[in-house]
Order: sequence, then structure tokens, then C-alpha cells
Amino acid sequence: MSLSISNDSLLPGRNYIDGAWVEAVDGSTFPVSDPATD
Repeated sequence: MSLSISNDSLLPGRNYIDGAWVEAVDGSTFPVSDPATD
């Protein structure tokens, strides 16, 4: 079973630091995988 989210803003792709969502200084990201499906 796969999950889907209809509102992509629920996954901001940022880090929650000190009460705020912030991006990496260099703007980099990395992929997230589900070990149950890999």
C-alpha cells in the first residue's frame, strides 16, 4: 500500500528549528526512502 498526500505543503522540505521551518544554508536536500518498501 502506498500513501499519497493531496496537499504538498504538508511536506515543506525544510528543517524545523527553534519554532520555524528553515531551509538549508546551501539549499541542498536529500531523498527520503521508506525502508519498509526498499
